[in-house]
Amino acid sequence: MFIEFGYGETFILKNGQTLTGELLELKDNQYTIKIGNEKKRISKEEVISITDDHALSTQTSTGKYGSPQSTFETWRNAAIDGNIKAMVSCYVSYQQKRMKKKLKKISRKKRKEMSEVTRQTDFSLTEPLFQGDRATMQVTWRMGLQTDVQPLQFALEDGKWKLIDS
Repeated sequence: MFIEFGYGETFILKNGQTLTGELLELKDNQYTIKIGNEKKRISKEEVISITDDHALSTQTSTGKYGSPQSTFETWRNAAIDGNIKAMVSCYVSYQQKRMKKKLKKISRKKRKEMSEVTRQTDFSLTEPLFQGDRATMQVTWRMGLQTDVQPLQFALEDGKWKLIDS
């Protein structure tokens, strides 16, 4: 497998080290990175995450899908309003048909209850971790004494961050 790149990237390694350079290639499970005038090879297994400059520039985009956080807020507001169409629009295109079916199967009464629960829930979002055109963000949901933490996955699709239903 050979993949060619050409952006500036930040690599976070399992040993805690952070490297910033240009990813030149991924070949035989080895990244080749240009740091200054030197090339360095790193095993794919050593890397926790890679954030590229392109992804960083998209995290500051505007609009309702301009960042993973704004996409989540768009979804949350649609859930509070009970707006299935707007909720479905928050998902990647290849999952929208399935999500629409899934949400329409829920009775109106249950959707109204879900809307009220969403309204009463306090959501805390972490900063997303970007890996190219993908992002992961932890969401902590609090309602009364109940707390749950859930990782949410996002994909950059046509310049918009969309949820991936796992």
